[in-house]
Amino acid sequence: PAVTQQIKTLEDEIGAKLFRRSTRSVEMTSEGIIFMQDAQSILEIARRAENRFKTPSEEIRKELRIGFHTASEILLMKPVIAGLHHAFPNLYPTFKVNPFRHLYKQLEDGDLDAVVSFKEYVPNLRIEYKEISQVEIVAILPENHRFADKSCIVAEELKGERMIFLDPHVAPGGFNKAQQQIADSLNDFSNFFFSSFPESSLVFVQAGYGIAILPDINIDDSFIKVPIKSFVLSFGVYTRCEQLSPELKKFVEDIKVY
Repeated sequence: PAVTQQIKTLEDEIGAKLFRRSTRSVEMTSEGIIFMQDAQSILEIARRAENRFKTPSEEIRKELRIGFHTASEILLMKPVIAGLHHAFPNLYPTFKVNPFRHLYKQLEDGDLDAVVSFKEYVPNLRIEYKEISQVEIVAILPENHRFADKSCIVAEELKGERMIFLDPHVAPGGFNKAQQQIADSLNDFSNFFFSSFPESSLVFVQAGYGIAILPDINIDDSFIKVPIKSFVLSFGVYTRCEQLSPELKKFVEDIKVY
């Protein structure tokens, strides 16, 4: 078909496979997801350029483009965004969610203004990191679990338990390194189960699949969570090494408060 040929031509031009095909299904590759997001950004820039000359200058909205690795992190932003809206009524924040390290490339290239994430190694001297808080890694327990009354546990105590980890391909780098250390200490891969999102991990716990390992970010109090000893992550915001706009400066300052 014509569409298939066009996709094949595009893949040949950019030197990457955008889709993974089988006899039963077609799904986007990680490269395909990145390409789609870049294409959407280009279309958005074109749309803004077209509309800019149709809108009186005093009504033009400023943008603040913020990247996240998971949707859970966005839910923390409500008070920060409310403060920004009050201070800058014409500011238009946009959120980009991408589990891949491509977010840092988008930040470097100017397609994002900030990335909210765990601290990890980013080999780019043009990007700097500011810590917001320290975040514990916790075990999310099923109801009536024998660990429910503990104030904390060591990773080795989880041996023999059915474990739910985030898929290493989508887990934020800083957290992924820690969960790998926990998995290695258990050394029981037959009992490991992987989910694609923190939210799905919580659903699997409720359904009785096992214990989930997650950073303690925006987890509802209805869940039983116990910190894992000696596993604490730095959580913060990445920006480019340049003078921050008033809007971005307030975002960074306010996010530290909340």
